[in-house]
Amino acid sequence: MNVDFTLTPLDLEADQALFLRCYRSAWLCAHGSLLGFSDKATLEGARYRAATSSKALQKLSVNGAFGGILALDERRGRNEGSCWISFIFVEDSLRRKGLGRILINAAAERAGELGRNQLQLCVARTNPALGFYERLGFTVCGTEPGAIEPLLKLRLML
Repeated sequence: MNVDFTLTPLDLEADQALFLRCYRSAWLCAHGSLLGFSDKATLEGARYRAATSSKALQKLSVNGAFGGILALDERRGRNEGSCWISFIFVEDSLRRKGLGRILINAAAERAGELGRNQLQLCVARTNPALGFYERLGFTVCGTEPGAIEPLLKLRLML
């Protein structure tokens, strides 16, 4: 796929409905229901992360249209050299075209800017994206409590 893409800071206040739509969609895909999902908690977490830097929440545009979101928690894991991916989303119609890899590469680039040597994220065992992360080289390094069930903690050394 030949794409012209840009990553720009996500304006959470202007794009709140978009952010929530994407997060709900990802939650539903990963868990099969919206049980445990909270608009309020999702937005509070995003605001917390956005307070860190203008690069914590980014919007991917593809050929001028919305393509996805990358949300980083730059505070979490800093003492162990990690940069945390708290949320990654690619629009359904654009999946399997390399955009997820673009977002992971952007996260890796930001980790390097922060002097970090690894990316980490959590994923539900039932999330179809688990195979994608494994193909990129992420490995399971533990579990963490989740809203519905324990989540797999994944790591990618950079």
